[in-house]
Amino acid sequence: FATYGFVGDTERNRWGRGRRTGFERELRRHALDVSVFTPTPSALRLIDRERFCGWLKSKRTPLAIFAANDRIAVQCVSCCRSLGIDIPKDVAILGVDNNEMICENVSVPLSSISLDFESISYHGARLLANVLDGLCPGTTTQLIAPTGVKVRRSTDILTAEDSNMAKALELIRTNFKHPYGATQLSESLGFSRAKVDRLFANALGRSIGEEI
Repeated sequence: FATYGFVGDTERNRWGRGRRTGFERELRRHALDVSVFTPTPSALRLIDRERFCGWLKSKRTPLAIFAANDRIAVQCVSCCRSLGIDIPKDVAILGVDNNEMICENVSVPLSSISLDFESISYHGARLLANVLDGLCPGTTTQLIAPTGVKVRRSTDILTAEDSNMAKALELIRTNFKHPYGATQLSESLGFSRAKVDRLFANALGRSIGEEI
């Protein structure tokens, strides 16, 4: 990526600040910088579209955006689409919470970090029980690691590295409801089956059939 961005309310939300800090720290480990966009929420929107669109247009692409949660990420997607920005080729977007009702029902399905809600609930209940028993809860913040990233199309940036690979994966996606195998894919690309096999092996480390 040419640029990295964080979008979220880091002034009023402690969790937003924590996610921004962690993102910045990890990027610094790789000698990379992050540009931060702090929304000014209104009653109707989580981000002010005009200002955010201006911020988007000022960034070099390809741009990677880490949004503080899925709802903000969805509005990032909407702004990109309104500007004709290709997701994920020009801008890749990652949210947090992995709310499937949100992530699966966007014009570009949203990749998102899955939180460990079971562990969060358990530790919260244990803390409450201790307080009810008269124990001091203490001041130490306990951080619970996420369970992983659910990858969807909004961060499928592997495709941007190779136009042939991009086209192949797009053909697989658009024809998934029809009988469509390695032979049909090779014909659509205009390549020999052997060349397409090598393309998938080199780029993905798996066969065409495994990807389909």
